[in-house]
Amino acid sequence: MNKDILEDKIKDYIDMEVFKLKDINELINNIPIMICVLNKGKFVYINSYFKSILKYSKYELNKIRFMELVHKDYMDIIENYQKCTGKYSNIKIINKKGQELCLYLYMNKLKIENKEFTLVLAFNAKDFYLQRGKSQTVKTEYCENMFDNKGMELEKIKQKFETEIKKKSDQLINVNKNLILTNNYLTNILKNISEAVIIIDELGNCNSLNNILDKICNNCEDKIEKHFSKLVIEEKNYYINKLLKNKKSFHNVEIIIPNELRDIRCIISGSPIEQEENISKAVIIIRDIKEIRDLVNRFNGYQARFDFEDIITKNKKMLEAIQSAKNIALGEGNVLIYGESGTGKEMFAQAIHNYSNRSEGPFIAVNCGALPRELVGSELFGYAGGAFTGAKKEGNPGKFELASGGTIFLDEIGDMPIEQQVALLRVIQERTVTRIGGSRIIPVNARIICATNKDLFQEVRKGNFREDLYYRLNVMSIRILPLRERREDILELIKYFLRKQKYSEYDSFEKINKDVIDCLVRYDWHGNVRELENIVERILNIIDRENICIEHLPENIYNEVLNNEIIKDNNRKIGFLDESISIHEFVKYKKTKQEEEEINSIIKLIRKHNGNISKIAKDMKISRSTLYRKMKKYKINNI
Repeated sequence: MNKDILEDKIKDYIDMEVFKLKDINELINNIPIMICVLNKGKFVYINSYFKSILKYSKYELNKIRFMELVHKDYMDIIENYQKCTGKYSNIKIINKKGQELCLYLYMNKLKIENKEFTLVLAFNAKDFYLQRGKSQTVKTEYCENMFDNKGMELEKIKQKFETEIKKKSDQLINVNKNLILTNNYLTNILKNISEAVIIIDELGNCNSLNNILDKICNNCEDKIEKHFSKLVIEEKNYYINKLLKNKKSFHNVEIIIPNELRDIRCIISGSPIEQEENISKAVIIIRDIKEIRDLVNRFNGYQARFDFEDIITKNKKMLEAIQSAKNIALGEGNVLIYGESGTGKEMFAQAIHNYSNRSEGPFIAVNCGALPRELVGSELFGYAGGAFTGAKKEGNPGKFELASGGTIFLDEIGDMPIEQQVALLRVIQERTVTRIGGSRIIPVNARIICATNKDLFQEVRKGNFREDLYYRLNVMSIRILPLRERREDILELIKYFLRKQKYSEYDSFEKINKDVIDCLVRYDWHGNVRELENIVERILNIIDRENICIEHLPENIYNEVLNNEIIKDNNRKIGFLDESISIHEFVKYKKTKQEEEEINSIIKLIRKHNGNISKIAKDMKISRSTLYRKMKKYKINNI
């Protein structure tokens, strides 16, 4: 149930019951009968009419027992009082001014919530007598006669009073049960929400409503409460000050709470509490900034998707590199990954992250070569509010802050501007960042994995890369082989990309011409695995679910293979270097050669099976209709 709806329901219910209680109280106070309720002889309730007769204040009645007011000649009332028989009795009492009052008294037991009380009803005989113009002298005998006649009326009033008390008592019990149930709802809500909730007032009093503060700050709840009290008393926080003085709500404001071990960073939101008291109060919601950033990272895709099992290879050196990466993942040192573009450096980085103890944390990837030179610092280290034109008012965290508790992957680290390399070196050494335009030091705990396609040592010699930063980053290094150095993986990768594109019918290579396979294996793949994936996707988009032939390949692959390989056929050398054969001529030649082979194959099978079309089609693994179509195309007559 929504918290606001629940609170409104409680308020309406209580207001209704309070109105009912006021209503019956007004009724009782206006009845010209003295009514009181006793508990062990003490007054627990007395109506206004009775108080006006006794002349005692409410405070004085709390100290007086009922029997102390009874005249000494009427002490036999004790027996009636102790037994509460429900009989009527004559009695004389003495008020505060010493006046003696003759009453006709009724006492009976009253049960409310399993507790026993004594109900007392009394009538002033003198007042009743004077109303009828009689003498002021009142005799006990007259009182008895008078009340004998009015006994039935008094009994009815008594029964109505008891019925109303019982009804209201039951209603109060139900209200109490609902309040207990509602309190349990609210308590469970407060216990199970992930945010800490505190109530604070303008005097600096601060009280926590749940135990989430201890989880956020590792048993430092008292310190946080004292810090908020200090902010209020010294008016150090603009938003909290406006909240308490002007009842102005605020949302998602970052706050840093000093602590001995490390500063506690939180996001707070506040709303005023509407009430009749003179002291202004407010409720503040406190969220752990780490949980918010984890949520942001999850929805922004800042998570590693690949594991070592996703790396496809049969190459011995690559398998050794994977094992080395697994060992490296268990440590905390910086990692430098070497490899050409498209070899899968980020896949290795993600696999290291997922294999490490930081796997539950974020994985932030930054391409240093893709960032404008002037924005590298603000992207990596963040900026304070108003640091430069166009900056957000509340500032912006950098990638190192977002990666805290996880891994930051700096791709193409060799392209980082030399002036930003100094700042990166300080982050590595101090494990802190300072936002651009800010002065606050922010601790970060992110493991750094870098990747480059350059020889950083040569870049150091050329003066393009800082030597001290190079040695800081090159704690552990991994080299990933280019695809041309592990050709045994090409076919496995092709099968994987075919399945990925949901073309699994081709991964057996039965519908792929052998020349295509040979060409793909012999090609040097300068774009490595990324280029291979793109070529497979290109082929699949143009084949229209037919056999994949060599003409489906891009021309650049033809050119390179034809320039580097000599195709032998019937002791004739056919190659781009030996003869000026164009790509189209080569394709035409290959197609003609394939048709000649298919014609010879059909003729041989016709002779073998004596023209039995069914057996010929079965041997060729084609249908009868396809065989007829080919025979018609090649103008072959059945013998």
